[in-house]
Amino acid sequence: MNDFKNANRKRIYNLIWDMAEDYSIDPIFVGNDISSNPSFYFNMIIGLSYKVFGKDNIEQLFNTWKESKYQDRYDSLSWLGLENYIFNHTKRINIQNLRNNYARDFFSNKNDLNRRTLSYRNIKVYLLTSKHMANILNKEFKGLKKSELNLLEDLYSINDEESLKNQFKSIYEKYFDFDNDIKAKKIRLGFFREHFNYKTPHSFERAINPSYVNLDYNIKNPLSFYKFKKREKKKDEIEKLFGKSIIDYKKLSILEQDICKDEDKLERLRFTKSVKEEIKDKESRNMLEKAIAKNKEKYYSKKSQYDFEIRKLSKSFRKINNNIRYDDSYISKIGRLNPKLYYRAILNNGDIFERKDYKRINSLSVDLILDSSASMIGMENDIAISAYILAKSLELSNIKIRIISYLSYDYYTIINILKDFDESLDSNKVFSYHGRGFNRDSTAFKAYRSMDKKVSNRISIFMSDLNPSDLKPIYKKGLRRNISYEKDEALKLVKKEINELRTRGYRTSLISFRQKNNVNFIKNAKDIFFNDFAILESPSMLSTKASILIKKTIKKIQRKNGDTF
Repeated sequence: MNDFKNANRKRIYNLIWDMAEDYSIDPIFVGNDISSNPSFYFNMIIGLSYKVFGKDNIEQLFNTWKESKYQDRYDSLSWLGLENYIFNHTKRINIQNLRNNYARDFFSNKNDLNRRTLSYRNIKVYLLTSKHMANILNKEFKGLKKSELNLLEDLYSINDEESLKNQFKSIYEKYFDFDNDIKAKKIRLGFFREHFNYKTPHSFERAINPSYVNLDYNIKNPLSFYKFKKREKKKDEIEKLFGKSIIDYKKLSILEQDICKDEDKLERLRFTKSVKEEIKDKESRNMLEKAIAKNKEKYYSKKSQYDFEIRKLSKSFRKINNNIRYDDSYISKIGRLNPKLYYRAILNNGDIFERKDYKRINSLSVDLILDSSASMIGMENDIAISAYILAKSLELSNIKIRIISYLSYDYYTIINILKDFDESLDSNKVFSYHGRGFNRDSTAFKAYRSMDKKVSNRISIFMSDLNPSDLKPIYKKGLRRNISYEKDEALKLVKKEINELRTRGYRTSLISFRQKNNVNFIKNAKDIFFNDFAILESPSMLSTKASILIKKTIKKIQRKNGDTF
């Protein structure tokens, strides 16, 4: 692995040296795209920058704020200006195509999670970078203040006639407290990151603290009005992105106080149905429309095959549903002799036979819970099609079905109902499923649990890659160190919530795709779901593996009540 990494780095260095026409340079930057993969175009720009401005000029510029608290901000903004200058003053074949591809990759769906991460960590860099990429593609990007647009214009105005250091310094002094910024050393931020795991500025975290919830809106604290406005602004933003809340805001606040505490103390909830007409954000609406078109295209490309799966599954489910019953036993004068009651015959003391009255279970219902975070990109078609096939099959079998998707955005866990129990199946809603954002699974499962006061004979089928990850940490009490919400620590919380669901009567199982050779996934699936999980390669395997999984779950429901087929 190390040999591979070293060989890859040598290729990158060779590209930079080739563009710079100087093999004595030790590059202080290696160019990556937003997903942290080496970028041919950006490394070419780095090499050409050395050639045009000279090694001393480049190093002098970036050493100005080296090790400062705001190093990442000034590095990122400076490369926007340098890239723009190099492109406009370089005559190279195909450079326009390379640049366009670089910008398109920034806005691609697969990088949605990375864009969100950038926006959380440094909103100004995110906005200016997005505007710069939109300019490359001759597209519109809104949301910048006049001062931010002016800053980008000034970054575009650099030249090779003056010292780079002096040019950028004068720009940054105009828009930032530059002299004090470069004195603020990184070690201070490092201390807080190490001990408290703050991944965003502290003031941003405080903006939506749960204690700000004020149900009667009787504002007494002088700062409450500012906090209230902040909360309302964030609520409006979430509504533009995901649609209106289906739960009254006051009721939601009470629910948040119950759920969003301890490790989730700064989190927020939003329950929606993502109606396309209610989503005001243009990018979100476009993503929804593209997802519907893409998933439908994939489904109709193999429609006969998937229709066969629906017929086969519905036949199987109908047979299961017709045979689900439980027995209500009682003592009688006739029936099957109960050996435990022999003593009664000797004592001439009552009935010694047992009879069973078989009754149907009419309350069987199924929930499909879909992980719709960005980690599912690449499996979106399979999940959307599988959800539709299962839902259609269950609906045809007269079994109640509900479809829910979840993701995390900023401090919000979004629960999106694609189909409710009392609704007919709408293919457009199911096929609107797509991956974006993070996934705080344990919080989502708490919210899911809160949707029903009491359950009986409920089968909960989760579709996930068991890869919980959120930019916001697992919060600890007092001054104890926060922990990143990822890997083992996050999986412990997921396991805890799945166990809680079981104790409340939910029968949980897992379906995932293309994880057959993923040792960690199989280990985690067994740890959390025991043997109640299935790994599929495609939706065509549903009629075998999914059917077996649901049959096995129903048998557990029957055994619990002493049931028989």
